[in-house]
Amino acid sequence: MLFDCRNILMSEQQPILSSSSQFNGSYLEESGIFLGTKQNQPVTHSLKPPRIISKTFNSSTPLYHLPRCIAGIEHFSGIFPSPLYSERCEQTYLNQCFDILYKVGEGSFGTVFKVRSKEDNNLYAVKVFKEPFRNRAHRASLLEEVRRHEQLSKHPNIVTLYQAWEDEGYLYILLELCETSLDLYTQAHHNISESMVWDILFDTLSAVKYIHDLNLIHMDIKLENILLANDGTFKLSDFGLVIDATRSSGNKEALEGDPKYLAPEVMNGKFTQAADIFSLGIAMLEVAGDLVLPGCGEAWHHLRQGKIPQQQTAKLSPELIEIIVGMMQPDPSLRLTAGIILKTPLLQRKRRLRRLRRVFKRIKNFSRRMLYLSMYPFRKLLVLWRKLKSIFLSKKNINKCTDSPITSPCLDVRYSGIGHSTPICNGDIDILNLSSISHSSFSFNNSNIKSRERSRMLGQKRLFAKRKLCYNFSDSE
Repeated sequence: MLFDCRNILMSEQQPILSSSSQFNGSYLEESGIFLGTKQNQPVTHSLKPPRIISKTFNSSTPLYHLPRCIAGIEHFSGIFPSPLYSERCEQTYLNQCFDILYKVGEGSFGTVFKVRSKEDNNLYAVKVFKEPFRNRAHRASLLEEVRRHEQLSKHPNIVTLYQAWEDEGYLYILLELCETSLDLYTQAHHNISESMVWDILFDTLSAVKYIHDLNLIHMDIKLENILLANDGTFKLSDFGLVIDATRSSGNKEALEGDPKYLAPEVMNGKFTQAADIFSLGIAMLEVAGDLVLPGCGEAWHHLRQGKIPQQQTAKLSPELIEIIVGMMQPDPSLRLTAGIILKTPLLQRKRRLRRLRRVFKRIKNFSRRMLYLSMYPFRKLLVLWRKLKSIFLSKKNINKCTDSPITSPCLDVRYSGIGHSTPICNGDIDILNLSSISHSSFSFNNSNIKSRERSRMLGQKRLFAKRKLCYNFSDSE
């Protein structure tokens, strides 16, 4: 049965979406405007070597030339700077304590590199800001971004911030490693299933709802800022344009967002949480239809009027189209909120499945731990049995070799040097007297040599005796 968002809107006492604005006359094809697909578009990203920043100790160094920790040292031993850092070295803290592997991505404010820590040997992502601190006000705004990110990184669908420091007037942020963004993923994969679109929508909406519950606005939701983590979940990143929804001023930085995802009211200076919903809705339209969004022009205005292309969205289900259109409503008061969209039956089902997966994962980890603990005594007993067995068997072999020694006057063994395995023998020996080799001729101190060494030496002496027999028989023949 087709889910209707209007029922939830009525229960929440919010405005209702008109059916005529959703499906009748709301397609770009009727206006003669078509949006291209990403399938024939060239890949825009490239891997460039990182920029190495060397230390400078002159008077022109901005603010601080030594590394100073700003936030977070949980993943290390609680010490900053790291013991690997040396002030006398010309390299920065990043180059001394991390191995820079390659570039992951690049934005308007900074570049992200994949690095390996020399201290704990784990992989991380480091965001290096392109510009140094211009002044104290600029530095204060960047540090505020770090503190906001540290506050928001507690959510599972937000990229975790481990550490942040300043060095040589530049800001460095150590983040959870997410090598692939949704923008790069859609450039390589053009047939994304609708099930995956629902997963992206659920993960991103969970992060957006968490941000909105704290009275904050992200203002820069786009495919480049939605990252794919190693566990398969999608996480929101880049909080450089986050603003406080309770403030009436100081929102000039919001205009620096990507114009392809900007809500129409933002261009008029109105900054509300509904702007994030519009940006997410047009991003989901881009993913589901494999579209190339316009940055300006007539098609850009048509999308801000709630019109979506019919040809690229024909394969989508009516539920997904209805939600996307509800998120892209021109009037901010008519748009769906993150809490309302998360109450849809499909997303509620995904929420229950996620919870079951987490429960099963915890049960699996707990069972593995209990099995390990239950097998621990048996493993210890097995190790003890092996040690006792080796000790008793070595003593038994020594007793067999030292019983009833019989001297042989015809045996004369001389060695040509250390490590020489061929004895020089004189005289004849009977083959029946092999077991009667005098132990005194191969005497050694049993009290100062371990059992394994004694058994090895006895084995060598038996080999010497066999070789002597072979030499004597060859001489007699």
